[in-house]
Amino acid sequence: MQAEQTDPRPRMRPWLRVLLVLSLAFNLVIIGAAAGLALRFGRAGPPPFLVEGPGSPMVMALSHEHRRAVGRSIRRAYHEAEDGRRARAASYRDLAGVLEAEPLDLA
Repeated sequence: MQAEQTDPRPRMRPWLRVLLVLSLAFNLVIIGAAAGLALRFGRAGPPPFLVEGPGSPMVMALSHEHRRAVGRSIRRAYHEAEDGRRARAASYRDLAGVLEAEPLDLA
């Protein structure tokens, strides 16, 4: 006698599998749209990129010369702060060297 091999799981019909995939895709679209709407309209007031930055209404109200002067002062402050960042990075490297020294010199 030959033993019949039976599959304990019945196979899913192909149209049902397609229907499940389409349902999942539709649910993800709805969730994405809801999240997008919540992020876009959830806060009071305009988005921050419309209020701050180089294209903000307050900056655009300045004359061309004043905008250039503000830009120059911002760049100057950035470059002055860069020297401070370099000094701070050097002090961190010095501290790391002291902590890694064998044996540790507490002085």
